[in-house]
Amino acid sequence: MKLKELEVYRMSMPLVESFSNSQMTVKTRVFDLVKLTTSTGMSGWGETVAFETPWYTTETLESCRYSIEHYLWPLIRGKDVASPKELVQLFSRVKGHQMAQAAIETAFWGIYSQDKKVPLNRMIGSVNDEVAVGVSLGLDTAENLLRKVAEVVDKGYTRVKIKIKPGQDIETIRLIREKFPDLKLMVDANGAYSMADAELLARLDDYHLEMIEQPLGDDDFINHATLQKQLQTKICLDENIHSLEDVKVAFALGSARAINLKWGRVGGITKALEIIAYCQAHNLEVWCGGMFESGVGRAYNLALASLSGMEFPGDISESSRYWREDIVKQPQKLHQGKLTVSEGVGAGFEIDSQAVQKYCLKKERFI
Repeated sequence: MKLKELEVYRMSMPLVESFSNSQMTVKTRVFDLVKLTTSTGMSGWGETVAFETPWYTTETLESCRYSIEHYLWPLIRGKDVASPKELVQLFSRVKGHQMAQAAIETAFWGIYSQDKKVPLNRMIGSVNDEVAVGVSLGLDTAENLLRKVAEVVDKGYTRVKIKIKPGQDIETIRLIREKFPDLKLMVDANGAYSMADAELLARLDDYHLEMIEQPLGDDDFINHATLQKQLQTKICLDENIHSLEDVKVAFALGSARAINLKWGRVGGITKALEIIAYCQAHNLEVWCGGMFESGVGRAYNLALASLSGMEFPGDISESSRYWREDIVKQPQKLHQGKLTVSEGVGAGFEIDSQAVQKYCLKKERFI
């Protein structure tokens, strides 16, 4: 498949409601939508999942955009690429820039599965048609969170994640657990704590949480290992994980007992599949996280989450939780706590061109 053209659409989509964690508040999701086209006219779509600021990872929207134009596209422009693995090999000269790589790599998976006339989830080995999903709730008052938890439970979500930070943790979780004693409940700190808070974090054991996500810094494997020994609750690493090698370090040190896998943060579907295989071979729980993706990125989340062994409900949620209007014609809808994986050939979505035009700030074309 000879790669002929790349188009980049700068998108700006307002969230249904603002979302806050310990590092930032997001009101409008600005991202780049990429369209990759072959010489035969087949196209695939991907998106960059980096934020505008480097509060979450070192990559930003602008760094991804620069990397795509100046490094990644020149490596593959005009090349005849036979498979996603071959594309990843072509990108191997570039150090880091995983989110930029992932935007193009996922778009190529869309083309590849179209060419093979097979749905993406089947291409990567899934036999499942539905995915149990969870929901992530941002920082808020205890009163508002109790109301929001009740709403999402009534909606059918079977797992809820609550963002926490110092001063907004134990009491909030206590109140939620009292009202919802059987709910699959977890917390996510986004690195807001230090080892000085170990005693406080240990108190979370009393609330029978599924896991505590990223309590410490995003480059700290050693202290996470020390902390995990002091907790009964699983630690889940998120921001630490950019590659299979990071997962291997976490496993070797005992830094965590679970991994939040985000295809954007690790360089795409191909590398995500390697991480899933390693985790499952080493009894390390792995599940699919989310990055406020549009229906494009969410389709790739669903394909990964549908794999056997990925049963823990991920942060995927239906489209309407984030967007009043999505940019795909088949926005993901929740039914009895699950999302259905598209059986259509390709990545599982059809772009809504009018919606793309509505939310597009600018468009650039590279040949």
